[in-house]
Amino acid sequence: MKVGFCTLVNEGYVPGLIALLNSLTYTNPTIDLPFLVYLDKTLPPHVQASIERCYGNVAFEQIDESSYGQCQFDGYRSWGMNPAYRYEIFKNEEFDQLIYIDADMLVVGDIGPLLSFSGALGACRLPPGEGMELKKIGGFNAGLLNIGREVRTPEVWRLLLEVAESEAWTGNQTVLNLVLESHFEELPAQYNVGTSHMTEASLASARILHFLGKKKPWEPVPFDHYQLAGAGPEMCDRLLKLWRQFENVKQYPD
Repeated sequence: MKVGFCTLVNEGYVPGLIALLNSLTYTNPTIDLPFLVYLDKTLPPHVQASIERCYGNVAFEQIDESSYGQCQFDGYRSWGMNPAYRYEIFKNEEFDQLIYIDADMLVVGDIGPLLSFSGALGACRLPPGEGMELKKIGGFNAGLLNIGREVRTPEVWRLLLEVAESEAWTGNQTVLNLVLESHFEELPAQYNVGTSHMTEASLASARILHFLGKKKPWEPVPFDHYQLAGAGPEMCDRLLKLWRQFENVKQYPD
């Protein structure tokens, strides 16, 4: 089974990608699967070189931006790039399983079992009450997706665009849920542990952390008041220190 990783970034999310790649190589040193980085704009050569120093098996894929101009979003959040660009990964036919990981995540434990999943779509369930349009009906968190060939087809890609163009959404997560709901298989929650309501127990069991929210750990203000209220200032400080251990190129914790 041919397995690969992928993510989606613009230049503003490069600090998150570097931390993600550093954390992956530090916690899972035997993993050397291809890692596709989908870009809306070509990164400067020195930035690409920094990414490659973090993880040698990286390839950069340019997004066809013209396909997503009619997709609608409601302005709830200011995205650094068009959220619909995520649908580009559903055009990939190279891998049997393609594992998408948000660039605001850290790998903090063994993810070997994740690589053996072979279904159409593996993801972690949304906590009750979260997910904007999904908070009353539930669904999956799209920050971590293990995507099989069955749903990486031209038909699924066109359906994602059709739904995305039909009305304004808060992001791409609701569209992915609406289109792929019947294919969803639940993965263990520790593969996508959100930081917004982090507890000691959930942190201890986590294999992948997800820095949820409008603010990100590489920004001057790394948490907003909702995040601080949900996890508490002490936990947010702890999470920030953990992220910063991986923020520099090949700068690993002791």
